[in-house]
Amino acid sequence: MRFLALSIGLLLPISAPAQLTPAVRTGLDSALYLMQTHSLYAQRVNWPVVRDSVYQKAGRARTLEEAFPALRYAFDQLRDKHGMLAVESQQYRYAEPGVDPGQRLSPGIRQEYLKGPRLVTAQLAPGVGYLKIPQMIGTARAWADGRAAALRDSLCRLLARRPRALVIDLRMNGGGNSAPMLSGLGPLLGDGVKTYTIDRNGQVSGRMQLVGGMVVDERGAPVLTPLPACAVPPGLPVVVLVGPGTGSSGEILALALRDRPRTPLIGEPTSGYLSSTAGFFFGQQSGYLLLTTDNMAPASKRPVLSQALTPDVYVKSADNYPNLRADPTVQAALRWLSRPTHPNKKIRR
Repeated sequence: MRFLALSIGLLLPISAPAQLTPAVRTGLDSALYLMQTHSLYAQRVNWPVVRDSVYQKAGRARTLEEAFPALRYAFDQLRDKHGMLAVESQQYRYAEPGVDPGQRLSPGIRQEYLKGPRLVTAQLAPGVGYLKIPQMIGTARAWADGRAAALRDSLCRLLARRPRALVIDLRMNGGGNSAPMLSGLGPLLGDGVKTYTIDRNGQVSGRMQLVGGMVVDERGAPVLTPLPACAVPPGLPVVVLVGPGTGSSGEILALALRDRPRTPLIGEPTSGYLSSTAGFFFGQQSGYLLLTTDNMAPASKRPVLSQALTPDVYVKSADNYPNLRADPTVQAALRWLSRPTHPNKKIRR
């Protein structure tokens, strides 16, 4: 996620009512400019009509907070379910009509969430290790280093048992910070570009790359403290469990893993937040916009325009975390691992 503080003046021709104060008028113009310039969905909006409507809805607002309903109207036109609008104490996220994301989660997932975001390792069957990776929400360097180290340690402890296969559970990974997730699983993912961001014009706008098992910046420097390496058996099959609780950076991790040979996704379709966002301040930093700016794509550079991942094997499950071996999605993973296949053959998509 990128953050950019802006204080934009009168950048668009306007016909705002005279009763709007200069500060409110400038704040509205700034927000509209940011949406029109940076949003992935800007081309679906009739901006002259929306701009006039925003000014009318703002009416006699004396502050941006009073003009929040007008800004919310403009934000709704983007239909950006991954983004957010905030002004002072008010926050707003767009909700797809008729869709309640919370109701898509099974009772088993909701019950497991009460235990907090936990890394969990287990043995599902002889030679089959299990690793549950939760969401990792945070940006502080020390925190991210700690999460990456904990994930790498869990992975290396499983690999030290010389497994014949791994099952990675992302059904409760709602997103957060990609760097500790991808770096923590660096030995499994291997080096190279794992994902690309594709802008609204279809051009590559960024990439997520691993070097030495660590996420690196544009200069090739690790963004986190380097971690100890551990060996991955050649051709190790890995099954990734996904579902409606898999979102945002969790979907990015699933996308990167799916590019490995012998690494299917099993479960239900993901939540549909597979996109890149950027944050912008406006109105003398009293307002904030989180906008979806790019689609995500794997190494093939073919963007996932639906922003949701469809599993290779569909399984509807109540998600039985108290008894993993009885969980239908885990059972499907074990069945897939038991079938004969060629070690280096990729899964057909």
